Amino acid sequence: HVTRGLAYDNFASMRNFSGFSTQKFLGKIGGREVSQLMLGSANYSVDDYPIAVIDRIEVIRGPGASIWGTNAVNGVINLVTKHSGDTQGDSFRMIMQDNGTFMGDYIHGGQVSEDSFYRVWARTQEYAEGTLDSGLPARDDGYLRKAGFRYDKELGSDLNLYLAGGFATRRLEHVLDLTARLLVNNAAPVIVPGQAPLIPIHAAKDLDDFLFASPVLTDGITPNPFQGTNPFNLPNPLIPISWQSSAVPGQTVSALGLPRYERYGAMSNDSAHLVSKFEGITDGDLEWSLTGFVDNTDINMGHLGFEWEQTQYDLSFDANRPVGDFHRLSFGLSAQRTELDVVTRVIEPFQFGSSQVPILDYDQAYVSFDRFNAYLQDSITLSEQLMLSVGAKFEENDLAGFGFQPGMRASWMANENNVFWAGYSKAHRQPSLR
Repeated sequence: HVTRGLAYDNFASMRNFSGFSTQKFLGKIGGREVSQLMLGSANYSVDDYPIAVIDRIEVIRGPGASIWGTNAVNGVINLVTKHSGDTQGDSFRMIMQDNGTFMGDYIHGGQVSEDSFYRVWARTQEYAEGTLDSGLPARDDGYLRKAGFRYDKELGSDLNLYLAGGFATRRLEHVLDLTARLLVNNAAPVIVPGQAPLIPIHAAKDLDDFLFASPVLTDGITPNPFQGTNPFNLPNPLIPISWQSSAVPGQTVSALGLPRYERYGAMSNDSAHLVSKFEGITDGDLEWSLTGFVDNTDINMGHLGFEWEQTQYDLSFDANRPVGDFHRLSFGLSAQRTELDVVTRVIEPFQFGSSQVPILDYDQAYVSFDRFNAYLQDSITLSEQLMLSVGAKFEENDLAGFGFQPGMRASWMANENNVFWAGYSKAHRQPSLR
C-alpha cells in the first residue's frame, strides 16, 4: 500500500498500517535497511532509485521473522538494483505537472574491462507550492537533489563484488499552525508569557462558551447560574497584540474565530551511504554473501526545533545450501551499530518565561545502540506442489533486549493459477525513539 503522506513524501506499508510513520514494516533498498531509528519508518521519496536501475522489488506478505527479523511484522519490501552491466549506455526520463512540479533522471552505464562495469545516475526534483483550502499559499515548495553509482566486478568464476553509493539533499518549508495550540493565562486580560496557570486557548474558549455563555442545566432543572458571565476573565481575542501582526495577511481568523498564528520553518534532509557486497558459490553448492554498509542521515525539522543525525554501520553474512534432495538450509549472522546526535531547541512562541520546554525533547543518555542477530531456516520440499519452511531468528538488541523470533510457513500450489499459503510467525518491532 503506497501513500503520499504529505505533498513531498511517499510511504509504503502493508495490511492497512499506513500513514506518516509506517512502523512494523521492514524496508530494504539496494542491500541496506532504510528504516529511521528515530521515526521507526522509511521515507522512500529520499531513499528510492530511478526505475531504470531497479531489477525487481520483492514483497514478502505477512510476518517474516526467521530470515528478515526485526520490523518484518506486517511485511517486507526488498528493492534489488540491476547489475551495472545491464544498464549500459544512456537513459533520460522527465515527468512534469502543470503546476510546476517536475522530476528528471539521467543514467549512464559503461564498461571498464571485460569483467567490470559501472553506472552513475542523478535525479533532480522540484516541488511546486500548494494552495490551502482558504486559497492562501501553503508555502511548502522545495527541491530534492540526489545521485548514485554502482560498480560490479567479476573476481573469479564463482566470486563477484559490487560497490554502490549515493547521496541526497532535500530542502522544504513546513508550516505549524499554532492557532488552536497557543497558551493563555486565564486569570489576566492579556496573555503574559511565563505566568501560570496556562491552558490551551481552544480549551479556554470552549470552557468559557460552554459553562458561562450558554444556558446549561447543571442538574437538569436549574439554569446555569453563570450564564452570560466571564468569571475566568478570558481575554478576547485570545492572542497577544504583538502576535496579531504575525497573522497571515488576508486571513484574519481561524476556524475558532481567532486570529491565525502560524510558524514556518525549513525542513532539511541530507543523507549519504556506501554499500559493498561479496558473493559467491563454493564447490559444495554453498551460496554465500558478505555485505557491509555505512549510512549517514541528518534530518532537521526546523518548524519544531528538532534535529537528529543518524550514522549506521552494518555487517552481515548470509548463506544457503541444499541438504539432500528435499532440504535447503539458510543461515546468517549480522551486527549493526547506530549512533545518534540529537539537538532540541525551544522555538517561538513557546518561550514562556522560565518554562523552556521544547516541543520534542530527547534524553541525551541514549545516543548509541547495538544489534546482533543470527538465523537458521530449513526449506523443505514435500512434493512438487507442497513446500514448508521452518526457522527462527535470535537477536540481542539494546532497545528491546533478547528476542526469539520463530517462523513457519507452508504453501500449496493447487493449480497453475492458484497458490494457498499459511504461516505462523512471532516478529518483533524495534521501538522507535520518538
